[in-house]
Amino acid sequence: MTAFGGNMLRVLGAALVVGLSLVSQASAQSGNPIRIGMSLALTGAGASPSKVVNTALDLWRDDINAKGGLLGRPVELVIYDDQSAPANVPIIYTKLITVDKVDLLLGPYGTNFVAPAMPTIMQNNKLTISFTAIGINDKFHYSRYFSMVSTGPEGVDAFSIGFFDLAAAEQPKPQTVAILAADAEFAQSAAAGAREQIKKHGFKLVYDQSYPPNATDFAPVVRAVRATNPDIVYIGAYPPDNVGIIRAANEIGLAPKMMGGAMIGMLVTPMKVQLGPIANGLITGENFAAAMAKQIASATDFLARYGERAVAARIDPLGFAWGPFAYSAGETLAQAVASDAVLFGAVGGAKWDTLPFELRPERGILRLRKEMDLFANLRPAVVFDALADASSLKREAVEGLDIMIVRELTGGVYFGEPKTITDLGNGQKRAIDTQVYDTYEIERIARVAFDLARKRRNKVTSMEKRNVMKSGVLWNEVVTQLHAREYKDVQLEHQLADSGGMNLVKWPKAFDVIVTDNLFGDMLSDIAAMLTGSLGMLPSASLGEVDVKTKKRKALFEPVHGSAPDIAGEGLANPIAMIASFGMALRYSFDMGALADKVDAAIAAVLASGLRTADIKSEGTIAVSTAQMGEAILKELQALHA
Repeated sequence: MTAFGGNMLRVLGAALVVGLSLVSQASAQSGNPIRIGMSLALTGAGASPSKVVNTALDLWRDDINAKGGLLGRPVELVIYDDQSAPANVPIIYTKLITVDKVDLLLGPYGTNFVAPAMPTIMQNNKLTISFTAIGINDKFHYSRYFSMVSTGPEGVDAFSIGFFDLAAAEQPKPQTVAILAADAEFAQSAAAGAREQIKKHGFKLVYDQSYPPNATDFAPVVRAVRATNPDIVYIGAYPPDNVGIIRAANEIGLAPKMMGGAMIGMLVTPMKVQLGPIANGLITGENFAAAMAKQIASATDFLARYGERAVAARIDPLGFAWGPFAYSAGETLAQAVASDAVLFGAVGGAKWDTLPFELRPERGILRLRKEMDLFANLRPAVVFDALADASSLKREAVEGLDIMIVRELTGGVYFGEPKTITDLGNGQKRAIDTQVYDTYEIERIARVAFDLARKRRNKVTSMEKRNVMKSGVLWNEVVTQLHAREYKDVQLEHQLADSGGMNLVKWPKAFDVIVTDNLFGDMLSDIAAMLTGSLGMLPSASLGEVDVKTKKRKALFEPVHGSAPDIAGEGLANPIAMIASFGMALRYSFDMGALADKVDAAIAAVLASGLRTADIKSEGTIAVSTAQMGEAILKELQALHA
């Protein structure tokens, strides 16, 4: 996998796990299916590629269910026929989300169909993966949308870049260009890219007209193109328009030096069969190279099994390229759900405050931690030398500070039952929150703390309230016993949580690793945060148990700060906590500690150079935007890693 593909998959993994964490309580019960919904053009003009997609997805569903499903649950596909009519798509996706209550979305086929679905998808904050539709985010800029087409960052422009690069290399160089594009979303995006390439290479545009998307007679527009006598004809169209255009060109005698472009569907076998020899000489993009299939074992296996089903269904027996795209979309879902780590951005804001409590974005992260059983929250409090004066304490108290708070995250008073408010009558009520801890919960969080200390300065401070709380007595007892059995080489001290909070602001450098329960950890980690000068500087990690088979643990990495909706889009946010969270992922999920050290060193170097975002700006430093800070850290990291 390329670096670009790997990064995309990790981002997708985060989005997918978040999406799966927000499914209904009923669906989350063991054994209930994960439902994946979409619309496909199973009848009408778009039926040929859509039937290939449908067959490939059925094959993937059967394969993934034979392996135990996703997250141990069977996969169910919910597919509706949009009859090749984009106007039908919004209704279908509304039904999928609100009535069928699918967990994830795929499709539909092509930009012209995805575009009308996007407002509904975005309004409901749903992730979706399409099989093509690469230009969608040029318009919608939606972070939960992904396309399977491997065009890279150029998107739709990739169709025109290679085409016109080839044209410019011809000797003698062609001079004039005609653009013929449907008046539809994808074709117009492709035409816009072609215009840029025409300017870049110094061609002369002699024809640039659109035709109605429901056209069936292409003779008039082809005659109009022929009248301009172009050297190059660039076409942006879907099937079956391409068949009609090429047949009309053949009959009328339009024979430029170069013809083709963004002609979607030309790689599908029925299209080639319909056109026969008159398709020869067209320059179009192929997203799946048939000649390469034999070099990819998984592709060979897929195409063989797909071919058997396709013959039985009387559809395209080769499936280039929609079959591989569709099957790969399912595989991407499976890989992302099984990803090693989640990198999570801040969520929440005032516009969601009126939603029912269980539907607010903030609930997603709590559900995510619980579903993944992320019991260990790691919050480092590190003071960079350049920011020592920004702390609320004197420089000598915090200079060189590097402590780690290990907070138990899935037990204690936040999750204990009963949790009630009872009306006692006479204007009186009684509220009950229950602090509950079992031995295994204390032991596993303490083990995380001891293991961390061994890689740091070899000291653990355990904090509880054993003087007034029975859970504190058990906490102290379990941590002490574990230390005696397995970690005698690590220095252990116990402090009462309130006394520990006082010492944290009195002389924080006395601590190395602090381990504590959910409630006290919540408070102590916020105290430690202020020692560093800004919440915008603090990353965090939430870790699960180590899997006995894979030796890996589920993990989520996120900045400590909130979403700051008041400055959204203004370029004022501090990206350091997010970058440092990625550094923690390198260290704790991917065992790439050396690279994590370089991330930390890059941050320190940029701060030492005097660059500051608004939250940490001080006299004599240079104010920069979010993007500028991120670019400076990336540049420094590249230099360190060279």
